[in-house]
Amino acid sequence: MDDAFVLRDPRSAQLLLTRFGFEERRKGEECFRRGGVIELIPEEPGVAYFATVRNGKTQEVALEYHPPEGWAAVCTCPMETGCEHAVAALRAL
Repeated sequence: MDDAFVLRDPRSAQLLLTRFGFEERRKGEECFRRGGVIELIPEEPGVAYFATVRNGKTQEVALEYHPPEGWAAVCTCPMETGCEHAVAALRAL
């Protein structure tokens, strides 16, 4: 296992996935399964990652852990948060 991808508080990352809407989760899962996450870079292993996600257009997603709140995801798409790109990136992580 690559230590760069051992997450701090993985249950919080799973909890974040449950907070997305049904349609965003469905689209994000589909994107993930077809290989739409084309890059996942550990910025700070365990707590901060940068993903490039292609689902039609290419978007960039920042995934960060902030105690005590937990994991958060911000995307360059118009939704910024709660989008299918963030779901796909979290699934890859």
